[in-house]
Amino acid sequence: VKEQPAESSSNNNQNASFDLFKALKGNPQLSPASSQSATLAVSLTTSGTSASSSSSSSSLSSHPVPHLLYHAHPSAFSLLYSPPTSSSSSSTSYLSEYSTDYFLLNSGGFDAQINQAYCAVASIAAVLNSLKYGRRYREGDDVTEWSFDLPVDERYAPYAYATQSDILTGDCVDQLVIRHGTKNSNSDSNDDQRSDIHPYDGIFRPPYGLNLAQASLLLQCHTSPTEWKITLRNVDPARLTLSQMRFDLQSALVDPDSRVLVNYDRKALGQLGGGHFSPLGAYHAPTDSFLIMDVAKYKYPPVWVGVETLWEAMG
Repeated sequence: VKEQPAESSSNNNQNASFDLFKALKGNPQLSPASSQSATLAVSLTTSGTSASSSSSSSSLSSHPVPHLLYHAHPSAFSLLYSPPTSSSSSSTSYLSEYSTDYFLLNSGGFDAQINQAYCAVASIAAVLNSLKYGRRYREGDDVTEWSFDLPVDERYAPYAYATQSDILTGDCVDQLVIRHGTKNSNSDSNDDQRSDIHPYDGIFRPPYGLNLAQASLLLQCHTSPTEWKITLRNVDPARLTLSQMRFDLQSALVDPDSRVLVNYDRKALGQLGGGHFSPLGAYHAPTDSFLIMDVAKYKYPPVWVGVETLWEAMG
């Protein structure tokens, strides 16, 4: 049964939170950079009606300044909460309806990518673990009722848990996504090795990593097509407006059975590196920013990114 999320209510009159970004705007390491890679948003969402979410229009400046606040800063955690409204008699802040994924991802199993080419694999493993965890406690402990096809790692047997190694195994992955595991060296005329079988990882072969289509197929290999819908959205300004992108991301974040993976250019965030995958964890309406849950934990903590900066990074 698909849970119907509450209708969103954002308070755009709370401007004090914008002060959190001011100290970071002058940092030369956070200067804007053009994104060169074509990117897509991958959304995993249950079949059925989509969640409703309000969105405000926003004009896109030609050179948006990166609005960044790393989630290691104490002030950043307050963005997970909705500020009290002017009409409210209470000064208490409550967990934002857009912040559920942050906790579900961390509770379900959010592991750092095991090497510097596995950002997509790590993101998908985190998404699958977080969805499995949520459905398990709402629908019971019978694993036969889960709509996931996850391998059981011998370290965690008999419990299902998506590891970055195990989700790359199986005929579906080998046939539809990428060759991984072992291969016969005699079948490759360019291979000098004489052993009959040796390890092979297609992710480390040109063009390296996974593209958006492969990431989508990897998700399909581990989910039921009758219960889960995987959607790819190309952030093309000619076809998708910034307001529509914001609305789509908000709609996914308020749905407890939906997740979003973003593929973006780190340079547009003022970070070191290039194209990168990570899940989204939250949205904060007063600052109009999204929380990227960086799977390269050894490199960067989660980061709050202004919607225009995210638009540039994904476009």
